[in-house]
Parts: sequence; structure tokens; C-alpha cells
Amino acid sequence: MMRMKMAIVGLGALGSQVAELIKGELILIDRDVVEEKNLERQNYRKEDVGKEKAKAMERVKPYKSIVADLNHKNIDILDEAELILDCTDNLYTRYLINDYCRKTGKGWVYSGVIRNHGFVMGIRQGDACFGCVFPDSRSLDTCDTAGVELEAIKKIAKLQVRVVDSILKGDFEQKLIHFNLDKGETALKTKKRADCKACKGDYEYLDGKKEITSIQHQCSDLYVFFKDIDYDTLRDKLGKKGEYFFYENLTIFRNGRILIKADSLERAKAALDRIIP
Repeated sequence: MMRMKMAIVGLGALGSQVAELIKGELILIDRDVVEEKNLERQNYRKEDVGKEKAKAMERVKPYKSIVADLNHKNIDILDEAELILDCTDNLYTRYLINDYCRKTGKGWVYSGVIRNHGFVMGIRQGDACFGCVFPDSRSLDTCDTAGVELEAIKKIAKLQVRVVDSILKGDFEQKLIHFNLDKGETALKTKKRADCKACKGDYEYLDGKKEITSIQHQCSDLYVFFKDIDYDTLRDKLGKKGEYFFYENLTIFRNGRILIKADSLERAKAALDRIIP
């Protein structure tokens, strides 16, 4: 079996399961912090509460852990990886990873879970890409509205590891694998689309054309905003240190990404306005 350096992007319910199951050199990437409510569905311990998820998962002995919110400006943190495992909770990042992998020729494995079912698909150069199979993001449900079951998460994590193993063994054949707790596993054929922008070299997400001012991450009460800020001045004003810092319910990064925990978009905006008018 060949060996590859792999990056896991997203260490929530799905990613924390995959990190425990997968073997090899791992680059762990996540932008969030472990909260007590995460312990029910995510592979974290009580002593991890308050730690960055990427740091808390260092017990799996990764090659590297990175606290970051992946975007088109910092996506070069994936350059060391030979295979990328998507365990994210938002569609923007999936399309971004798809663009990056189309351009660089790297392989990646998509995974997603909602309600009691989920999908896994390996993608290599020459295969149908994520944009080919899911050309319209509205065709994908979200667990914000649908909810998600722990047993479905565990099953999808195992399926993703199985696909990774097939890539490493050299016997991979692309299929969109669908698993339902009630109906079991099915494999759907994939097909490249002639009008797929990513396959034609039009990388809208990677080039920043699809950058957005705010998003809500699936399966969480996390809102992400993108602001032009004088980071050093703001950090000093609030008495903080480092390349990112926490303030109340906000996490502020040097690149202008601001994560806010709130129970509605309106409250998230209000919290942002108190700090950055």
C-alpha cells in the first residue's frame, strides 16, 4: 500500500471521527474551539473544552496541526498534503477545495452527513469533480435544518476511510456512495459535465470570485464574517496577543475572518458591530 501525507479539513463530528480512524501522516486543520456541547457527538474529552480542535486532536499524533479557517487566501496550507479529506460543514469550503484540487491535480475525498444519511466520494484528476456531481449547491440539504444522527456520522466516517484505503491501495474506482441508516449503502455512477467550470479551469472559488461577506456553518451556531480590519490596532486595543484571539463570543483572525457564536444572524451582526463598527 502506498503512503500519502493527508490533510483533514474540519474536525467537528465527522472529522474528529475520521482523525481517530485514519492511519498515516496527517495535517489537521480546523478553525473552531471545543465546547462542552461538542462532547456528545464529537471525539473530544472533557479536558479538551476550551482548546482549539486542531490542537486537541494532536493525540492522534499528526504530522502537523493548523488552527485556521480555510479560504482562497490561505489555501496554500494544503500544499504539503498529497490527499485531502473533506470533513467540513459548509459548501463554500467544499467548492474551494474542489477548485484547488482541480488546479493542482491533487486527489480529495468528499464526505457529508445529514439526518440519518450521508455521502462519500473520492475525486482524482480525470474523475468527475464535485462541481460535476453537485452543480447546484441548493441540491444539497444541510444539517442546520435537517439534524444529524450520531450513528450516521460514524458510518460515513468509516466509509470515508474505506475510500482513502482504496486510493492508497491503487484499486479505487470513483462512485458516489450513499448510506442511509434505514436502507443501507448504495453506489451511484458519476459523470463529468462538459460545462463544469472547475474542469474547464475557471476557478471561481479559488480566485476569490465567490468570496462572501458572511456564512453560517452547517450543524452549528457559528457565523463567519469577512472584514477589512487593522488587526494589530484592534488586537492591542482589546489587550490580546497572537495571530488570532478570542474576545467574548468572537474569534478574530489576522486575515480578517471573524467567527461569532450566536443563535441568529441578527445577534451575530450585533456582536460584530460592538467590536468593529
